[in-house]
Amino acid sequence: MTENQSRAVRKDVARNRQRLLDAGKEVFAERGLDATLDDIARHAGVGAGTAYRHFASRQEIINAIFTDAAQTFIVDGEHAQTLADPWAGFVDLIEAFTYRLAKDRGLHQVFTGDHSSGLHTEDWNGLITVITEIVERAKGAGRLREDIEPSDVFTLFMMLGPAYDLSTATSTGIWRRYVDLFLRAVQTDAPPAVLDAPRALTTQAISQLISPT
Repeated sequence: MTENQSRAVRKDVARNRQRLLDAGKEVFAERGLDATLDDIARHAGVGAGTAYRHFASRQEIINAIFTDAAQTFIVDGEHAQTLADPWAGFVDLIEAFTYRLAKDRGLHQVFTGDHSSGLHTEDWNGLITVITEIVERAKGAGRLREDIEPSDVFTLFMMLGPAYDLSTATSTGIWRRYVDLFLRAVQTDAPPAVLDAPRALTTQAISQLISPT
């Protein structure tokens, strides 16, 4: 094989890998992480053999697609920290995170521990740090209830799964109603608790559920 031929083969290999990654993002966003590698290959317009030459398993392509996912959320959090009003920063964080999760079923599964993912512990810890700082800042400004913890934010993400499904089924953004209800409920001037409920989980307990690598 000549050098030009070898170069052409390498380009073709790289192009097919990128096609699979792009197709995987679209398929996982729409159908979730239960979609198969064969599903992704069909969506990419390549044969199953090509897909398995690039990725030995579905988990391998999941890891490749979502390994840097936490960084996107960290960037959102860092933007929220730049807002002068601590409450506005908290709202910005919640709105940005929940919007991203609403658009991508697979991403929601990754960030709620519903599926083994490629999240790295370092990224996960960075995300916890950003969220904790924003929560504490809003509490320090007297806008967020003192009993609200970072784990409540992650629990909100978990609870929104059915609301996202309902939004898809009804072609509405009904999930935003429940985010709004959450935001109203966590403010310092919210009415007292109606039910006898336990305190928030620790971030360690949430981390154990999501189990980053």
